[in-house]
Amino acid sequence: MLIFAQFPITDIRQFDAQSNSKLVAPLWPAPIPYNEFMRTGGQIRSRQKGGVAGWMGESEICDVHRAVKYLEFGEYFDRSLKTQVSAKNLASYFYSDGIALNKYELVLKFTHKPVRSKLIIGSDSLCALGRKHIEVKVGKEMYTTSLLQSGKFFANHYEYASTPLEVYRQSSERRSIYNELQLLYIDVGQHERFKPPTNAHRIDMTERFGIDLYFWWLQCQGGIRIPVWTARDLLHTITRRRNILTNENRSKYIRLIRLYIMRLHAEYHVLRRVLRAIESNMIVIQTDSSETKALQKYLNIATRRIGRIHHRTNRKIDMTEIEEVVKQSLEIVNPGQRDALLQKLEMIRPRVLDKVHQVMNNIYMENVTVNEKKIEINVNDQGKLEITGDIVIGDEIKNSFNKAAAIEENDLRQLVQDLTVAVGNMSSQLSEHEQREVAQDLDTVATETAKEEPSKRYLKFSIEGLKKAAKDVGEIGTPVIELAVKIATALSLGL
Repeated sequence: MLIFAQFPITDIRQFDAQSNSKLVAPLWPAPIPYNEFMRTGGQIRSRQKGGVAGWMGESEICDVHRAVKYLEFGEYFDRSLKTQVSAKNLASYFYSDGIALNKYELVLKFTHKPVRSKLIIGSDSLCALGRKHIEVKVGKEMYTTSLLQSGKFFANHYEYASTPLEVYRQSSERRSIYNELQLLYIDVGQHERFKPPTNAHRIDMTERFGIDLYFWWLQCQGGIRIPVWTARDLLHTITRRRNILTNENRSKYIRLIRLYIMRLHAEYHVLRRVLRAIESNMIVIQTDSSETKALQKYLNIATRRIGRIHHRTNRKIDMTEIEEVVKQSLEIVNPGQRDALLQKLEMIRPRVLDKVHQVMNNIYMENVTVNEKKIEINVNDQGKLEITGDIVIGDEIKNSFNKAAAIEENDLRQLVQDLTVAVGNMSSQLSEHEQREVAQDLDTVATETAKEEPSKRYLKFSIEGLKKAAKDVGEIGTPVIELAVKIATALSLGL
């Protein structure tokens, strides 16, 4: 079984005059293979089987094996399968469109012994694999994290690798690089057994390609929730194969389906982030500015790439249902925000705006009522945290508050507990994915400050993450920034 883990990253620096500092090499999206390098990543090389001709490229990628180490992989005992399994990394690479879209992809091979058995691989095995630790290099430091929570570390690796060192060393007051919702794509072989969840969305592709395609959500401990696509090879069970392509063409198109799905996921999430940055004034549109010209170029290219999926694939692959399912991983946005965004887009070229209109109908849902999130977090007379309202990370906030109670120094303990309350209040303005990220950072702060010898580099990393998230939400994030600065000062972190 092959597992492809994708971590999309949005870079809005080219659209922001205040943070437009980016290395020009490698020259994405068409760097020179075996001649250019990515700092602390590795060499640019040509993709072994080539990219996708016509609309999205990806013929050249960067081998980032220098940036990732797999600590707990190899053979281990899987409790859900009750047998020995093996997880091996086959590849780790990076791709960029040279404007806003960037992505890291890890390719893993998962097997169990014996291979031909009645063992059924399910969510528990994937969660166990996702908890395995990897190290991601950021600058000269290696940071340890679990596989499924490594997105923000890849975003920081990208920031270091793509920024002039003199700029990177300065403390940035604006946030320009975002890690988006990761994606898993799983290829299940003919003689492997995989049981999708009962609520998985099935797309029947057996008649033409001999595969079943499923979309579902993987939910693991700690509130981790990740979209998953599973392609199950059923060729050995099909007796009537008249319409199925030959083996060579079949393999080619099954690979294309995977590349299209993974790229479509990244395209939608990056485009949605750029539109949100415009709506929140992180990107300011100004007539004839170089940043706005770069923005128009990106919007034109991104909408064209998404639109070409049907044009390029409908002859052989019906992507209509696949695209509809991909949209399910996009969170619903209030239609009122859509109207505000359209007003800010009025200054871009009409032809580009028309394309954006078409794609926005997929991102900003019409005829949907989105309730405002009202959250109240208080400390009762017994010193326990009380949360009123619907909050995704409620349990994580409480756990961090309780961990902070173990901090010996009274002032520091109060600061960290106040920070948990402030982060909880701020979460009402964050997406579910962003809430999970700040909850992870908050847990690190609470855990490390309670230790006799806290890790300053992990604290610095997490406090910076909280500050960046707070800057995106405006006034409600101000208490988080102020408390984060006080904690950093108390711990002499040098922020």
